[in-house]
Amino acid sequence: MGKVRRSGRIAKEIRILLLGTDSCGTFFAEETRTVTLSRHGAGIISKHKLALDGLLIMRFSGGSAETAIRLVGQLGQDGRGFVYGVAFVDEEEDFWELEFPPPPVWNGDLDGRMQCECCKRYEVVSQSEIEADVLALSESILRYCSYCATPTVWRATAEEVSVSAWAPESATAGAELAAGEMPPEPAPPSRGSAVVAKRANRRRDVRTRVSLSACIRFGASEEIVECANLSKRGFAFRSRTQYPVGGEIEVAVPFYPGTPPSFVTGSVRHVTALANYFQYGVMYARMPAHDKSTAGQDH
Repeated sequence: MGKVRRSGRIAKEIRILLLGTDSCGTFFAEETRTVTLSRHGAGIISKHKLALDGLLIMRFSGGSAETAIRLVGQLGQDGRGFVYGVAFVDEEEDFWELEFPPPPVWNGDLDGRMQCECCKRYEVVSQSEIEADVLALSESILRYCSYCATPTVWRATAEEVSVSAWAPESATAGAELAAGEMPPEPAPPSRGSAVVAKRANRRRDVRTRVSLSACIRFGASEEIVECANLSKRGFAFRSRTQYPVGGEIEVAVPFYPGTPPSFVTGSVRHVTALANYFQYGVMYARMPAHDKSTAGQDH
């Protein structure tokens, strides 16, 4: 018996304003439109080549209602531009406020095992209708990987592998570096292996996983990065730039393009070298007056 999709789809053009970052790291605001709608996302057109791990905002054209969306993958390309499948970050959101048809029978297995191409970890993934469409066309989807702490490419696999028995093979991955030392260039992991940080959890604050931008200033250079999580004392971010452990940086979190950033001082406390980028943990240098007793804890 076939699986059922979580909702049917509607072929409908709705004018939208799309805000995000392209593959070159340039922020854009584009008036465009949808091609299909589902309860959990949409097919949209964009003339921009979208960043794989960027956060997108979709807003009704001429209105104020907006929602955060994530890129699932590319559905095609024509004279109008690229056609992308996107999903709502909040899976329970009823953004369209429409009645969708009953979900049709889906002959494929929507609860199949998939593998992250970055860390090679396997998970059983319950796909939405948007993810199933993208997977059928491109044989891969983008989804958040908790080990890589970033959206990565995932592919379906029929290989029999014990998920619980999976373990990283690199003994040096994610090792702490001495203060002032620059992290090594990240190397692509070998097939079937992973590059994952394994370190003691000394955090006292709850970390919140987020998808928002920050501005990092180090010396005379600045860059816009994506945050992985936030806590009261600091945050984590991803970058291809090398920053020294123990180095002092200025950070503006969150950062909104077109708005003057408000910088505070932070210190790079640890770094993990992953396949194509670095993940950094930053602790704010100055704590609020009521929290000074706990200053000095690693983020």
